[in-house]
Amino acid sequence: APIPLEALVRDPQSVTTNIFALRGDSMIMVNKYGQRTVNEKLPYHELGRSMLRWDASKAEHPDLRMYMIFDKSARVHFSDGTSGNPIKPPNEHDPNLVEGETLDELAAAIRRRIEDLGPVAMAGLNIADDFETGIKQTIEEFNKHAATGTDPNFHRGESAIELFRNGPARPGNEKNPALFPFDKTGPYYALILAPGTLDTKGGPAIDSEARVLRAADNKPIPGLFAAGNCAGFPSGQAYWAGGATIGLAVTFGYLAALNVSSNK
Repeated sequence: APIPLEALVRDPQSVTTNIFALRGDSMIMVNKYGQRTVNEKLPYHELGRSMLRWDASKAEHPDLRMYMIFDKSARVHFSDGTSGNPIKPPNEHDPNLVEGETLDELAAAIRRRIEDLGPVAMAGLNIADDFETGIKQTIEEFNKHAATGTDPNFHRGESAIELFRNGPARPGNEKNPALFPFDKTGPYYALILAPGTLDTKGGPAIDSEARVLRAADNKPIPGLFAAGNCAGFPSGQAYWAGGATIGLAVTFGYLAALNVSSNK
């Protein structure tokens, strides 16, 4: 899942939270080129994985640092503080927030903030020379489609889970609760996001008795058991929902204990 970067840069021992839902309708996430690369309302597991994309043609991970761009209306309507939502109310100070009265000013402020953070915090990713142009073009394109409640590039707001995580629509938005054009005037805001690790899962294959299987012949290894996140998981790289691994951990942990106690 994405995490807010700056608090951890300032204090690596600080406590932060994963962003389980990117709130806001007049909100986008752009990469170092000022381009959208993903549906911002995807479940947090898929959203975090999207930030690890490798661009072989440029030999880089262009999305390791992303910029959550939003306007004042998003702060007014979507600063509910739930699900790790990083948007703070308009009257609340946020030292992580980058601000500009125009999109040009915002882009320039992002560039200055990146310079302050330094290359290590930014994973060596300098924003592109045409970052400012990219943001303006991206928001112009976003606004054009958001006015009709559509997102032809990434289909944002078309699934029930996206609308659930988005929260209620703002007053006056009857077309798509997850989309709305940006305010015509500033201020505009940005937060720098990085991919975070919520948990790990996966490991050796097991059978219905929680016994670890040999890769060579798929037969149980005597006396070796696995359960929970250290064992292979039936969803593969997918993550069904929060706590999805707990049911299997409890069940197969119980089965493993029964088998150990009976010397299987």
